[in-house]
Amino acid sequence: MKNLELFQLNIFAALMLIILYFVIRQKLSVPTYRRTIMTHLTLLSVIGILMEPISWIVDGKQFFLSFAIEYASNFFLLFLAPIIAGFLMVYVDYYIFKDRKRIRKRLFYMYPALMTLILLIINVFYPLYFSVDTLTHYFSS
Repeated sequence: MKNLELFQLNIFAALMLIILYFVIRQKLSVPTYRRTIMTHLTLLSVIGILMEPISWIVDGKQFFLSFAIEYASNFFLLFLAPIIAGFLMVYVDYYIFKDRKRIRKRLFYMYPALMTLILLIINVFYPLYFSVDTLTHYFSS
């Protein structure tokens, strides 16, 4: 119950985004690229909103796979931010220029996400972004 009180804003935001997703899907009589981008943005945002409380709830807990869940949730939380930003740039670019080839040439604006992925892979061996203590399972940035 304590966790529910702490994360009620996350739950509310996730529910609102899920409702938005279904409204977009229901109104989708003719699929367009803009709507597809918007549905991807909505789903990625829901995943990000759910990853944050998971990383806080598991922090410092001792149970089977708690270290893996703590590390993975923080990994994906940090990786989702540049992906969402990239999709926002794709949405704005497509809204302005209406050209898919232009977006593909720019690799869907995912250069920051690729750089973040490389740094997060390095982070597994040498902590750059964060570390999770293997004994206590506490997160530290």
